[in-house]
This record gives sequence, structure tokens and C-alpha cells, in this order.
Amino acid sequence: MKEYVRVGESMRAVTALDKVEAEIEVMRTLYHRNIVLLFEVINDPGSDKIYLILEYMSTGPCMVYNSVSKAFHSPITRGPLTEEWAKQHMRDIVQGVKYLHARGVCHRDIKPDNILLNADNRCHISDFGCAQSFLPVDKITNTLGTYQFYAPECCSGDPFDPFAADAWAIGVTLYVFLFGVLPFDAATPKDLFDALLQDPVPIPSTAFSPLCMNFLEFSLHKDPSQRMTVLSMELHPWLAVPDEDEPLSF
Repeated sequence: MKEYVRVGESMRAVTALDKVEAEIEVMRTLYHRNIVLLFEVINDPGSDKIYLILEYMSTGPCMVYNSVSKAFHSPITRGPLTEEWAKQHMRDIVQGVKYLHARGVCHRDIKPDNILLNADNRCHISDFGCAQSFLPVDKITNTLGTYQFYAPECCSGDPFDPFAADAWAIGVTLYVFLFGVLPFDAATPKDLFDALLQDPVPIPSTAFSPLCMNFLEFSLHKDPSQRMTVLSMELHPWLAVPDEDEPLSF
């Protein structure tokens, strides 16, 4: 199957193989303890297949979605996460995305399905099929990823900052960690996009700490200029830890 993307004034066909090769090119450059590592690529022309040998994540996705209940549960708690588990997961995710952004890479599909746990229940970011490289000043209009994790500005049709959109998706992921449900969902994409643009973020009554709620509020700020960046997330007092306790890489 082919998709078509606009390049200048023309359209170019993009195949599934093009997407895999682009993902491989991104992953080859990444080496961080919160990123799923690519060890080897095996191209088997006889079977028309490409095999990726990746770092093993024995626990799997950090949250699992139940399509019947429309709720997420953690493999650790069997329900939403406690604040302490959410904090540990967020530290891992923020460090991983900070590394990507420092290299000019936006993931563009951050969500619990793409955050995998190893045997020690530490988070590793996976699935770079939507990842792209940008300059810090770049504004884009094309959207990729999962609708429920889109930032509001992605639904407006106006140019937006892809790095700020990644930060919003981190906030949605934290919301799922804490409450086990999505902040915005709807029967149709149009209804979902309207809600993202127009409705306030619903925050249930909770027993979580004020610092935790402050972090959530500013990671899900609808104005991207007021939203926390990944760097400010790292420095937020809810997540802040001594440098020696959180090395940036291996």
C-alpha cells in the first residue's frame, strides 16, 4: 500500500518499506537507557522481509488498554498507577524524550503503547515509525500519531511546534497513568478534535499531591507557549532529583 505526501508543489508516493527504512535511520543514531535500542537489521531479499533485532522489554507496554471497559491498567498495579510509580515512569520518559529533542528528533507518537518496561520496570521509548528530525524553530502542519494524544494545536490546521506536541503527549500519558482513562475521547475524529480545541481538560477529584497536579496541569496547558517543555518537566519539583541519581545515558 502506498501513501502520498506533498513535497513542494508535487506529491510523492511513500511505501511501507520507505517508512521502515526511515525508522531504521532514526534508531541507528539513538543510544540512551530510556530508548529501546536497535541492535541489528537483517534484510532478507529472499522473503522480501526486514528483521529488526531490538532490545528485549520483558514486561511489555507500561499500560494496557481494555477496549471493553475503555480503561488502561498497569502490569505492575493492575489498575492506574500510584503517584510514586507514575513519578518514576515520568522521570524515565522525560529523560528519553529530552535526549531525542536534544538531537532534533520528535517522536510524534508518544503514548503508553509505545513505552515499554524491562524486567526492572524501567520505561523505554519504542516505535519510531512516526519520528522525524526538526530544527527548534520549525513549524509544521502535517499530523502523525494517535488522535487521542494529539495536542490541541494539531487539530487547528495552523502551523505548530512538533516539540510542544510531544510534550502534550507526555501529559496525556501521565493522565492515563494516574486515572486509567484518556482525557479526551469521542466517537468520531471530528468530535475528538472539537473537544481538544474547545473543552477544558477534565481533572477528576484526586488524592494526588499538589505538585503532581501542577505538573499535570502545565503539561496539558492548551496554549503551547504556556505548556511545559521537556526541559522544564525535568526541572519541575515533582520530578526533580539529584543529577547523580539520574544519569542521562548508560
